[in-house]
Amino acid sequence: MKVRCIIKRTDERVGHVTNISISDKNLRTQLGGDYTAYEFEPTLELPAITILSKLDVKAWEPINARINETMKEKPIRIKRIFRGDVIVIGPRIRDTKDDAFAELPITIEDWKCLINGEASY
Repeated sequence: MKVRCIIKRTDERVGHVTNISISDKNLRTQLGGDYTAYEFEPTLELPAITILSKLDVKAWEPINARINETMKEKPIRIKRIFRGDVIVIGPRIRDTKDDAFAELPITIEDWKCLINGEASY
């Protein structure tokens, strides 16, 4: 199954929209190894999204401690939280045995505004 998402490579400021297969194998290929999912509950400014990034065991605690505060900042400082490529996708679908994620609920323009601090969602 393919879903719409934003892939932000380390050399991209904002990222780009694409459709990707959400199979575990493909996500590992896209992110360069084991990955983890950071899920963000919906707020008035942002619908529920998930950011997938390569699992960095050494950095897990500092990242996990900063992540919610950083996501509330304007602009959202993605580089401050995540190292390497990230995939921005919809929320996790809970009624499946494998990882499954919904379509991205925001547009690339909304994402640009969020990470550039130009406007709230």
